[in-house]
Amino acid sequence: MSRQSIISFVAVIVIVGFIFNAGMIGYWTFVSVFIYFAFRLIYSIIKSLFLYRKSGHFSRREHIIKMTARLMGLFFISGTVVYAVAFLIIGNTNSVYINNTELIVRSLICSLDMFMLDIDSNILEHLEYYPILRGIIVTQTALSFVCTITLFVSLIFSRAKAYYILHRRTKITSEKNHLYIFFGINDNSVLLAKDIHDNDSKSIIVFIADANITDDENDSWNNIVRLFAHRQKTFDYADETHALVSIVSKQLYDINDDKLHDDNHDVLSIIGLDKVRDFITALGKYPDDAQLHIFFLSDEEDKNIMSLINLAKDKTILEIADNKAVTDKIYCHARYNGPNRVIEDLAIRKGLSVEIIDSSHLAIELLKNKSEVHPVRMATLSDEYPATVTKPIDTLIVGFGEVGRDAFRFIYEFGTFIRVADGFPQAVRPSITAIDNRMDVLNGIFETNTPAINYVDGNIILKKLDCNSVVFYNEILNKEKCNTLNYIILALGDDDMNISFHCRQIYSTIFVVIVTT
Repeated sequence: MSRQSIISFVAVIVIVGFIFNAGMIGYWTFVSVFIYFAFRLIYSIIKSLFLYRKSGHFSRREHIIKMTARLMGLFFISGTVVYAVAFLIIGNTNSVYINNTELIVRSLICSLDMFMLDIDSNILEHLEYYPILRGIIVTQTALSFVCTITLFVSLIFSRAKAYYILHRRTKITSEKNHLYIFFGINDNSVLLAKDIHDNDSKSIIVFIADANITDDENDSWNNIVRLFAHRQKTFDYADETHALVSIVSKQLYDINDDKLHDDNHDVLSIIGLDKVRDFITALGKYPDDAQLHIFFLSDEEDKNIMSLINLAKDKTILEIADNKAVTDKIYCHARYNGPNRVIEDLAIRKGLSVEIIDSSHLAIELLKNKSEVHPVRMATLSDEYPATVTKPIDTLIVGFGEVGRDAFRFIYEFGTFIRVADGFPQAVRPSITAIDNRMDVLNGIFETNTPAINYVDGNIILKKLDCNSVVFYNEILNKEKCNTLNYIILALGDDDMNISFHCRQIYSTIFVVIVTT
């Protein structure tokens, strides 16, 4: 604990002790402190109103919640002061001594009761000769209760609205029969949902949010409880993308194998998505240009694959797949490797149209489509022999995960040139240095899968190293290396880390490519 914190703590203890034990001086000190905080809150409320009207930075709902919270704080402070004055009057009128500790604690409790529309009738009876004070207490209680109701309504409004729109207002029709279902919500799904809404007037977008409470029952009451217990950010995303929200009672990837030992199960009902199942079934009633698109875009590949496997056993999905009039497709974010291709083939055999989305592969494909970032742009071309180079390009790959390994293949393929030496053309392979703090478990598999690459001649270096370590800057990115290095690919798997590393090299003339997934 810092010295300033210790001093502040001791000061609070001294002031509180003084208020509780200093008689009337302590009482008026307590009232003065609360009045000071009341004026601070009034200033904050006025400032917030001014900023909101001037800039409109906050959303209306966010502004209402913040303003209500400030008003509740103000009413709590003013209510405490009013009750403190009332208890002092009662004590003086009835010649009853009330010590400061009792007076303050009772004032705080009575002030809190105001927010539940509760007034101690005994206190009002003892204030029969003080009508103004009685009126202040009654008015303050009514305003406090209004604040309570406003805050409660503000907090549940988006949830109640989402429940109402999903279950009462939304229907599949011939004008709205493009159904897009996203299992899980992340940046990728939100961006895609925005694009779909802007470009498809027939779209109905549904976000399937993960359950955040454990509950195996799927009745209406439990659905409502899950809806109100869910985090607000989910509903903010839904409003932003004009999407519906449905919350599962059980994760799709976590269903027991015993329940799904074969096909033809009502999987959607098992996880509490009865309304979504009804939407999918209704597509068959409006087959003209009807479409069903299901997305598993979580960053966790295993969960996406397991969700795909379990959903492929749902009888509603299989029925829609058999309906040739309805276009259906399932998109699964995963690595496009052997095991996942097998799973894709199994789903296709059931009549499902499945597409594995390999984001790391797509990131490199985007590099290939941008000619301005191709290695040839950084190569030293020969003036004597056109379309040849004088020396190989020198490349550093930081991060050797899936993206880094694909980047290696990209550099090796697009960075191999022809050089003329002694009148004879010869292939010039790129010089590639790749580092990763898990290289000891990555390089073996990679070298086995790339037998045609020569790792012996010294042009290829795969090194276990942390890019933030001193050794990295002493051995890899030292002054001598920077003089020859002309291409860096950042594939750390984290955008912030990529940008942070790039900023440290901002004054370098080396060409840097940041690859994100």
